[in-house]
Amino acid sequence: MLHCGHEPSQHGEHTTGTGIFTVDGIQREICWDCCADIALGQMLKDGKSFFYLTKTDGKYRLTNWPGNLSFPLMSYREGSHNIGRTRTDVWFVGPDNYVWHGVQIGEWNQVCRVKRTKEVWKHAA
Repeated sequence: MLHCGHEPSQHGEHTTGTGIFTVDGIQREICWDCCADIALGQMLKDGKSFFYLTKTDGKYRLTNWPGNLSFPLMSYREGSHNIGRTRTDVWFVGPDNYVWHGVQIGEWNQVCRVKRTKEVWKHAA
């Protein structure tokens, strides 16, 4: 049993099915669903976070490491960067119904830093 009260998440031979969070200086091992809940809460509280920008079947998507927290993109733009060579800007609707903007730099990583914008998403009904 993990600190969150759940069993480890279903996983493969190279993963543990758990994540480690530090709370008050104490490391706590929790399941991936609880990891996603904590990451989502922190994202909403801080207005910023980071995800992994993945491209599958020609479509970009932002996910957390295990992939159980995921956001489809509204749009993206690929460009150049003076140090990392490439830059990808992405926009998506966050869990708070605001438009979020993310930037991923370079070709050898997937880390995308995201930040809430001031724009509230007004979708067509």
